[in-house]
Amino acid sequence: MKTSMQPRDDDLVQRRIDAALDIDPHTLAAEHLSEAVDFIKGAMTVVEEQIMSIANQIDSAQASVHIDGKYADPDWWRRVQQAQRHKGHDKQVLQNKLGAINKRIRQINFQEETMREERLFIAMAKKHLQEETYRMLWEYVKEEKKYG
Repeated sequence: MKTSMQPRDDDLVQRRIDAALDIDPHTLAAEHLSEAVDFIKGAMTVVEEQIMSIANQIDSAQASVHIDGKYADPDWWRRVQQAQRHKGHDKQVLQNKLGAINKRIRQINFQEETMREERLFIAMAKKHLQEETYRMLWEYVKEEKKYG
């Protein structure tokens, strides 16, 4: 038996969606990006299901007009259309966040690959260049870094 103190499933679902909407892709730590992708995808699935449910309710109300000639309650009609717009907006925001996170993941992967290539280049230069040439190049690098 549920008491009024226990949150309803709908409330928990909405909290999950709200939490996904609150994620800031630009300040999220790199190690949490893939978790955020999964979390947002889960929220998007729920929002898409809600959008389909709302669309089904609208279709049913419109079919009722054609069959029975009964129009839906105007207040209900306004609320359901507002909910549809709101859920569509939520879906768009989640898609944008997902795109921003995926972009950050690609940037991080590119940076890591570049660093691996640079380390390999340094190791090969050290292995194949004369010691004096290698040190001279290293001094150039330090000067460039120092003066910019």
